[in-house]
Amino acid sequence: EASESPALFGDPGIHVMGRMAGLVSSGRLREGSELMSFVYDLTVGRPDRQARAWITMFWGQCDVLRGQLEDAVRHALESELLWIDGGMTGPARWSAAAATLGQVQLGLLDTAAESLDRLDAYPAEPFTFGDPIAHRARAWVRASAGDRGEAHDGLAAAASCEEFCETC
Repeated sequence: EASESPALFGDPGIHVMGRMAGLVSSGRLREGSELMSFVYDLTVGRPDRQARAWITMFWGQCDVLRGQLEDAVRHALESELLWIDGGMTGPARWSAAAATLGQVQLGLLDTAAESLDRLDAYPAEPFTFGDPIAHRARAWVRASAGDRGEAHDGLAAAASCEEFCETC
């Protein structure tokens, strides 16, 4: 349930999020995870939840890539809840995608399908920047269900970013 007045915006340390995104996307996963752990500890208990939502979103994605799947699910779900609490469904989609990826790789196929349903229920626009991870999550769920054709299509969409990310 959303809080009455979420303190979502206003953290002067928001610039750190760009560094975290860069570390994850460039494959510097250990360094990214260490930075996220440090910064996360600084955000716990603060009224501004934007920084923690970004951190846990990137941390979930980083954990998936590192094979830390239980951590990926925990971080991604925390991020999704923080974004929803702040009324930000776009980034919540990316968090749900990371949760889906972790869950399907853990063999939690029903739970992954539920996370994918939440992802698909969140409006994509105007937050299409993170849709490649959503396409990958959808592909993993389809592959786990034995639908290799749809899995292939999802991976192709992630690679080309054509289906939802025409402006990426």
